[in-house]
Amino acid sequence: MNPISAIGSAFSQYANFNGRARRSEYWWFAAFVFISELCLTFVPILFVIIVLATLLPYLAVSVRRLHDINRSGWWLLIGFIPLVGLVLLVFMLLPSERLTNAYGPNPDTSSRHLEPASAIKAIFNVESGLSGPSFFPITRETVILGNSDAVDIKLENQYVSRRHLQVRQDVDIFYLSDLDSTNGTYLNNNKLAPHEEHVIRDGDRVVLGSNAVTLRFSGTAGTIHQNFPAGAPSKYCPDCGLESSGDTRSCVGCGRAH
Repeated sequence: MNPISAIGSAFSQYANFNGRARRSEYWWFAAFVFISELCLTFVPILFVIIVLATLLPYLAVSVRRLHDINRSGWWLLIGFIPLVGLVLLVFMLLPSERLTNAYGPNPDTSSRHLEPASAIKAIFNVESGLSGPSFFPITRETVILGNSDAVDIKLENQYVSRRHLQVRQDVDIFYLSDLDSTNGTYLNNNKLAPHEEHVIRDGDRVVLGSNAVTLRFSGTAGTIHQNFPAGAPSKYCPDCGLESSGDTRSCVGCGRAH
């Protein structure tokens, strides 16, 4: 991430304490804050303005940077402890976790190919509100949906938040949770409280915003096969759900002809 993008991202997400921030985003913004305050040290009014303007964005990007290495934002508090606070500096220097962690997918989209391909665990059929794909496969145990390139499944609709909702699998049970979205998430017409997990079952209807986007969930092998849309991308086998690579004419998992 270049300096301009990093600084712009930090300011645009000035109050976003969810998700992850790349190491370059944190350090470019930290350098911007340091240099700005250093240059304005002898201009008290401007110094106070820059401190106030950057305080919240700096705290937010610091929390997201800790999330990026799978650490809680509460680790920021050790910065107030003499000497021990140096551990925080070490944390900020660590590279991103390559795969999706408890706080979301790797913000570096160029690393997405490192995520392991696997059989489709569930699918969301699109009923309304989106152009493009008629379905979205769930291929990992934890998946984030939202209107951003930094999530697992991008839903391009103005009423969908950047990080809108999460689907998590625990053995054979799927859980849905709203990620404090602006316009809310509805499960079978019931609005979800932010960050509260609810069991989602076959045939459940999920609405994002005020009927902005409507999805239908399928989470067992039988219903996935039944609801797999005609003309689905050939890289997903409608029988076993394996995501294959290359231009093979049959599934490498079950042998089904494409």
